[in-house]
Amino acid sequence: MTLQPPTPAPPSPTPAPKKAGAGRWILRTLLGLFLLILLALVILYFSIDGIIRSKVQAAAANSTGQTTALASAKLQLSGTLTLNGLDIHNPAGFTSANFVQVPKTVISVQPSSLLSNTLIVHDIEIDGLTLTLEQNGLKNNLADILAFTHQQAADTAATTGSGQAGKSKQLDIAKLRLTNVTVIASGFGVQQTLKLQPIEMDHPTDPDGRLMKVADLTARILEQVATQIATNPQLPPALRKGLGDVSKYLPDAAKLLNNPDLLKNPLGAATQIKGLDSLLKKK
Repeated sequence: MTLQPPTPAPPSPTPAPKKAGAGRWILRTLLGLFLLILLALVILYFSIDGIIRSKVQAAAANSTGQTTALASAKLQLSGTLTLNGLDIHNPAGFTSANFVQVPKTVISVQPSSLLSNTLIVHDIEIDGLTLTLEQNGLKNNLADILAFTHQQAADTAATTGSGQAGKSKQLDIAKLRLTNVTVIASGFGVQQTLKLQPIEMDHPTDPDGRLMKVADLTARILEQVATQIATNPQLPPALRKGLGDVSKYLPDAAKLLNNPDLLKNPLGAATQIKGLDSLLKKK
């Protein structure tokens, strides 16, 4: 009997080579998408300051009714926004070119809220604001702009949640400070420069308790400045009389404006109104 050698097993089939072209196409597609996203982020990073500058100019113009210019805006990744060279022009019929000039404003915001409907603001520091108060006959520029900002704030309140005003951001502000405020008051042939006390507001809201919008914030700031002007004993009597239209927005200050004891004893008269005595203390 002849032994037959074992039949060798057939060779294993060689695996077909993978389609390398398909893998490279997927990799290239993903890489292309990544580069597009990176490019978009770079463009956004370098254009965000210009977008903010444009938005601030528009918001200030809408809330005051006056042409507004902003030299520059710079947003840092930490959420600190610096605004330089804010100029709000004077209404027609007044001499000075600008109503308000602010060399520098520093705003600390919560970065995650930048894309939400409510902007969380930790702190606003407005430094070096100069307001030019002018009386031209029966017209007063501060009264005119206060009237406009109050109307804008009222319109905003009435349309919150609907229309264009409802789409604008709400401001949830923890603290606001104004330092080194100067007022140049002129009219009836007299001029006086006033240095105001620092102004601070903690968690400012509107009278109805809702969160603020830009028009509301503008009105509140002008009210605070106007109150200090109206109750400043250095304001010439002629200019004090011209603030009659302003006093309608400042009920407490109106009491002092009509109080003949103010010029004789400003600190004594101020004690009649809670909180105003500190505004009249000399530095």
